[in-house]
Amino acid sequence: MELVVILGSILLIALAVGLPTMRRNKKAKKRPGGTMSSAMFAMNEIFAPSAHNSTLIIEEQKRAVKQTGSPDDL
Repeated sequence: MELVVILGSILLIALAVGLPTMRRNKKAKKRPGGTMSSAMFAMNEIFAPSAHNSTLIIEEQKRAVKQTGSPDDL
């Protein structure tokens, strides 16, 4: 019985802390899981170097400025 009360109180505390944070992230259109994605990035670097390299390439391509015309057009 004591275990159920302890687990229930932990669940209530987690919900009380987590729900406002999720609502705030939704309004700001932030992607949740920032810390976990960093941890998974480090795990990829250690256990799957090729996946880590491809992730870096994809991120660089997302940040790259796409040229809209040739320099001669100016």
